[in-house]
Amino acid sequence: MQDYEKKHLSMLRPYLPECMVLLKSNGAFPLEAPGEIALYGSGARRTVKGGTGSGEVNSRSFLTVEQGLRDAGFTVTTSAWMDAYDGIVRDAHARFIRGIKNRARARHTFAVMDGMGAVMPEPEYDIPLSGAGDTAVYVLSRISGEGNDRAFQRGDVLLTESEKRDILYLQRNCPRFLLVLNVGGPVDLEPVLEVENILILSQLGSETGGALADLILGKTFPSGKLATTWAAAGSYPDIGEFGDMNDTRYREGIYVGYRYFDSAKVRPLFPSALGWGILRSSSLRLISEWKGRILFPFPSASGTPDGIPERKRFSCMFLFRKGNWTSRTSAWLLFRKRRCWNPARKRNSGSFLPCMTSPRLTRKMPRGYWSRAIMC
Repeated sequence: MQDYEKKHLSMLRPYLPECMVLLKSNGAFPLEAPGEIALYGSGARRTVKGGTGSGEVNSRSFLTVEQGLRDAGFTVTTSAWMDAYDGIVRDAHARFIRGIKNRARARHTFAVMDGMGAVMPEPEYDIPLSGAGDTAVYVLSRISGEGNDRAFQRGDVLLTESEKRDILYLQRNCPRFLLVLNVGGPVDLEPVLEVENILILSQLGSETGGALADLILGKTFPSGKLATTWAAAGSYPDIGEFGDMNDTRYREGIYVGYRYFDSAKVRPLFPSALGWGILRSSSLRLISEWKGRILFPFPSASGTPDGIPERKRFSCMFLFRKGNWTSRTSAWLLFRKRRCWNPARKRNSGSFLPCMTSPRLTRKMPRGYWSRAIMC
């Protein structure tokens, strides 16, 4: 590897947490120091760095989650689990390829055309969870790209029974557990919502594994936001004829994404623009205390007396009326940020501009009118 390549990677890595989204946290992370860690999941060793087709590039090097944790000083205690999972995936992939060839033969087409963009769903497995250590990380991966649509089936949008079983077991039996989503789009998390620490790692290219290790050790902080609404599989509308090869009529109109959920009064699992967190308050006292402060739920030794680490700042705050917390059309934008955090200068180069004055909120609205605030 050339010196300029190493330089470029070192420049890239500090920015990767800007693309991570923290959905839930109970304060168990970050860790104070590396130690034993039980690593599981489809993306532990087979980490996805990008999508298929144009989403894939040839990389001289690539840090998987397993390698990234090892390089950071962790002792990964689940090599046997990952070896067994690799064997299951190899067998499943061989069957998947045979299926594509048989289907192409029956249609009298070329296998390369019939399989363009096709993605194998994650297989079911039955491997004992025998890793040592009080900390466990389960990396759930999905891959997708051009040439094929994702499907509401197990191993794609839906979790497999094996994934649900192991994730819930680790949540209930491991003192510190983190569910990491190595995905490029939504998955249905409804069956595992009891998990208290959920991070969308995303697919961050060649430094993906190293970036996760940095975050687990508290060297960096996630500040990404959801670009789309995440909902349970049964909550999405079945409108229109998207996917019809002959004629597609977009009969859903403007009622897509959050506009559909708002109009149909369907509460999603995680609304778009969410990045942690959601605050409940019966008054604006809590909101005024958070004005201009950091939004990162992991505890930090360098934090303020109220436990909010002085590292990053949120870019805006939405206030939602009581009983209607998902609707963007009913939200009031309280603050917006002029410029973004500058990692290179290690300080915030922008300032907060009030979009609404506090007197207007506090004097004209009854106490308890604003029930939730979302930092974005």
